[in-house]
Amino acid sequence: MSESPPKSTPSAIAINGFALRVIRERTGEKVADLAQAMQVDRSYITKIENGTSKRVSVDFYKRLLAHLAIADHRTLLAAPVFNESVA
Repeated sequence: MSESPPKSTPSAIAINGFALRVIRERTGEKVADLAQAMQVDRSYITKIENGTSKRVSVDFYKRLLAHLAIADHRTLLAAPVFNESVA
């Protein structure tokens, strides 16, 4: 039997900016507040939410999930799959 090569960790993750905006707005957080918490420029959050920036680093994605208290890592994925892990 041949073994399949180990899966590599992605360097960037496709993110669903619209979902991010909906969740951020439902929590009552402003773009500026989220940007400050994430230590990025406000325009970066806006670009993600508008779909201009479609990929984010794995580290940024994990920090975003933690900040928004999202337990299921698939929540903000652009194309969620059930066997993918970002952990």
